[in-house]
Amino acid sequence: MSAPVGSADRGWLDATRKVALFLALVIGSAALGVVIAWPLWRFATAARGAYTWFALAVAVAGIAVAAARAAARRRRLPRDPSRPSRPVLSGALSTLRAILLLAGVYTVLVFAVRAFWGLAGAAAVISAGLVWLLTLARRRVRRGARASV
Repeated sequence: MSAPVGSADRGWLDATRKVALFLALVIGSAALGVVIAWPLWRFATAARGAYTWFALAVAVAGIAVAAARAAARRRRLPRDPSRPSRPVLSGALSTLRAILLLAGVYTVLVFAVRAFWGLAGAAAVISAGLVWLLTLARRRVRRGARASV
């Protein structure tokens, strides 16, 4: 016959379970990181063209998933008649602005890392100007949508 588990033993058992769960999470996270990072590292070093196409495919898939989720959410929610509808052009301009901002930051960083300071400065000014123009265009589109309601 086994003796009942005492409170001190229960404490040790609980602590052991927590430590084991923590170690399982750490090992699982490390394994998942290797599974994700190893093919990317392999593509980036051995097959640069494949890595570029893979990264573009992942970006396009992410944009498609975000667009599908937004469309599904828009269909589920009832429209509030007091708020003007957001035109598709406004959303497209917002997305383009975000992409252009990220591309501009990336371009500036690449030029800065390679010590092309003049090109980095020019890229920063051009990117900021284009983002500003897209912001103005988006505001005009949104203002026009409000005026038509």
